[in-house]
Amino acid sequence: MSPEGGADAPQYLAEAIEAISAGARHDVVLAGFVDTFDLATTNEERYGSIEHEPRLTGDQRLDALVGALAEYLAKQRRLGRVPPWAGDPARRLASPWFTTASPTTRCANT
Repeated sequence: MSPEGGADAPQYLAEAIEAISAGARHDVVLAGFVDTFDLATTNEERYGSIEHEPRLTGDQRLDALVGALAEYLAKQRRLGRVPPWAGDPARRLASPWFTTASPTTRCANT
């Protein structure tokens, strides 16, 4: 997977999750997806890439991260709507999780 949004980067978030489930590194795959998302020429293309719900992986953190990513991209890029699946209770964690181990970074991001 190319993190620069190349031809092998996933075009759809659901494809990214399939690649991760097949063993690809989630940080590389999701970065490639976001790059591809940003290369889309219209908001309809962008929304289309997050519209369909990726399957749940059984990894609660990854499932929550994917929902949060879809919501973030939709709001940050002002797509006008968030995919309904992003708010599904299966995509929420019971307690906060930080993607970094650095306490300084965690404090700066809250």
